[in-house]
Amino acid sequence: MVMLIWNFYLLPKSPGFSFISLASSFPRFNPPATAVSSLDSYLENANASKQFTMVFQFTKEMDMVSVQNRTNWQIERSSKSEAGAFYNFGKAVPDTEIELSPIPDNVVYNAKEMQATVTFTIAQNSAADDTIDPSHIIFKFGGEDIFGNKMDEDGDEYSPFTGIA
Repeated sequence: MVMLIWNFYLLPKSPGFSFISLASSFPRFNPPATAVSSLDSYLENANASKQFTMVFQFTKEMDMVSVQNRTNWQIERSSKSEAGAFYNFGKAVPDTEIELSPIPDNVVYNAKEMQATVTFTIAQNSAADDTIDPSHIIFKFGGEDIFGNKMDEDGDEYSPFTGIA
């Protein structure tokens, strides 16, 4: 009976992110101009690449196919204009700044925990001097829950600097 009432309450509600798990391997709170080599010692090597993860907790049970569809996810530099939210704090982006693939390598959904683990790759350049602004990378999800509800626009993206938006 409680589950029936709970599902009735949740049915019309759009899902969102509730928090980001500490199990995430991406050092997301590092500042602008962070040396890629400082993210992992393996990235001190020229042309090296390494996979990182972000683990997202959803507010509702999600549709597994929707969550694991990599094209429902987007990874990008922040272009938000509110105070402090712009990538690299609005300073010119240096030539050494990396471009992340906008689509993750892999997404795994744990239905029991209502968590998605998003895996993406960071690659070092041939001079081993790449930089990144981890705190201003945005992760956005455009899928749906098990009831077919689209993500809540106020909870469908995450940036370490601005949090869940």
